[in-house]
Amino acid sequence: MTGRAVSPAFAGRGAELTVLAGAFDDAVRGHARYALQRLTGRERQVLALMAEGRSNHAIASHLFVTEYTVEKYIKNIFAALLSAPSRTDHRRVLAVLTYLSATMTGEPHHNIRAAITI
Repeated sequence: MTGRAVSPAFAGRGAELTVLAGAFDDAVRGHARYALQRLTGRERQVLALMAEGRSNHAIASHLFVTEYTVEKYIKNIFAALLSAPSRTDHRRVLAVLTYLSATMTGEPHHNIRAAITI
């Protein structure tokens, strides 16, 4: 926390805050894993391909289905992972972030494909 004032209530509690931050990260990752459990295997495949940055057309080609089918899978993914559509949030990005949060091990990945498990 260089350059920032620390509240006297937290002075000398760096280790405790680090533990709390780690617990928060684990809670977020656990919630994301639970959210992914609500998806079918095929929906998880589609989400993994979305996380690779593939378009609906590319996903359809990869899975040998129509783009309409991919759109239906994505609609189901949004329904399972997210709340109602929002004008300020990009649902595709939020779904991918949920996926990555659930599947990342905390190790930095230079190649996103290495971080994705289907």
